[in-house]
Amino acid sequence: MKLIYHITTPTAWAEAQAAGEVKAESLATEGFIHCSRQTQLLAVANRFFPGATDLLALGIDEAGVAPWLVNEGPTGVGDPFADNVFPHVYGPIPT
Repeated sequence: MKLIYHITTPTAWAEAQAAGEVKAESLATEGFIHCSRQTQLLAVANRFFPGATDLLALGIDEAGVAPWLVNEGPTGVGDPFADNVFPHVYGPIPT
């Protein structure tokens, strides 16, 4: 099994469990859910969640989201992540 990861909060995870699917805010605002490879987790957490102490990294079976999974680079000139490719899930992620 090949895993990708989505960083979230305990509150958002509890809401996802109740709903049966993860629907991160970015799905509505950007059209996809941001995910990471294991080697990218620490850098992503440090950049987008500085100082947070209550984060969860959800392990997601890549095969389970394959129809909605696209590996893409970040946008923006001068982005320090520009050489990385990140998994983006273009739909809700079943719990």
